[in-house]
Amino acid sequence: YRALHLSGISLGMSPSAFASGLALEEAARRAGCVISFDVNYRAAQWPSPAAASEAIGTAIADGVDVLEVTDDEMAALGWGEGVDALARRFPKAAAIILKRGKRGASLWRAGERADIPSFEVAVKDTVGAGDSFDAGFLSATLRGASLREAGRFAAATAALTCTGTGPLERMPFLNEVEAFLAARATASR
Repeated sequence: YRALHLSGISLGMSPSAFASGLALEEAARRAGCVISFDVNYRAAQWPSPAAASEAIGTAIADGVDVLEVTDDEMAALGWGEGVDALARRFPKAAAIILKRGKRGASLWRAGERADIPSFEVAVKDTVGAGDSFDAGFLSATLRGASLREAGRFAAATAALTCTGTGPLERMPFLNEVEAFLAARATASR
């Protein structure tokens, strides 16, 4: 495998799930794999926001290649606002994605920044959009895309997911995302 993707949901299931997640991260680090981590904070899984912040922070502290978090999660966990606050809190994170829903996303990697707008689509359901964004960004990154290209690909992937109901009904294939982006590029000329 080339990448490991974990989330706060998987770590928050139980103490053994948390320990397994940390062990997986260490194995992936030793194997030279990309480690992607989505905070995915769900209050019901944790005794308090402070407990979640500490546990999730522990999973991120040793360094992840891609850290994904929403602005709502940052506020709930007391992590401040914006990409700069995340970069200060998690200096070993190689890339940071701050997802802001229909307001787009802010990305940072190796000092490079990109603000990526969301795409307007006929939204049926937003469930799964964040996960699709993560998958799109990771997929594009593994194919060698620049930060901005990976962000646009991720935003398109999330937008297409929102055109269906539920997280799996409309999760797009690579060729669908590429066609969506090509159509948007042609329309903007």
